[in-house]
Amino acid sequence: MSKGLTRLALVSILVVAALLSGCFGRERVMVPPKNDLGGAESIAVIYFENYTDQPNISYDVEEKVAGKLREYYYVAERGEVERALAELGLRRGLVPTRDEILRLGRKLDVDAIVTGEVGFYFEEVVQNPPHIARLYEEGTKAVWEVAQRTKTVVNFTGRVIDARTGNILYTRRAEGESSEFRNTTLSWTSPHEAPSWVLIPSPSKMDIPNVRARAVSHAADQFTADLLPTYQWVKIEE
Repeated sequence: MSKGLTRLALVSILVVAALLSGCFGRERVMVPPKNDLGGAESIAVIYFENYTDQPNISYDVEEKVAGKLREYYYVAERGEVERALAELGLRRGLVPTRDEILRLGRKLDVDAIVTGEVGFYFEEVVQNPPHIARLYEEGTKAVWEVAQRTKTVVNFTGRVIDARTGNILYTRRAEGESSEFRNTTLSWTSPHEAPSWVLIPSPSKMDIPNVRARAVSHAADQFTADLLPTYQWVKIEE
């Protein structure tokens, strides 16, 4: 059989197969959250108690959790929440009672309240001894570097409380971790002798804010995973 006839036969087979199977496309569809919070549509994120020695970590957690939930729910603005808390006499260090949750829900006109505790925060900056990163000029000169690793870990426990009944709708402990590496080149080129300590910079904390923000974001992703919809591609017949 000639190549032309073979190609024609193959095309005919493909056309017949397409006709038999139908024409299909793909569509991105939303899968509802695993936990729909009893049908809640509006949420207020109030204070998370801070049991760490990092002053602003609970604020970071609150903001990130609120931002994640805002992708699907109406989330009350922080200023509005702060005013309502002040009017009810609620402040950090005081666990709200069931009655206070109900009153707060009515005042903010929300279906659910999110609160919790930040139980652990850890950060470290580790600097390794100088090392030769590259040799050049036939090994007579070297590029020396100092490697630094910045790491943070945060965990919190969050709860979603029904603002209409005071019942706990959802609780989860979440943990986030993040690291960043930085290499600093030293002004020393001898391949035979390590650089003097006076040339080695002190460990820097400049990467901590970004690393902490990513760790908090990862923990917030865990906490909200079952509360947010997911999306998947499905095959549809056209």
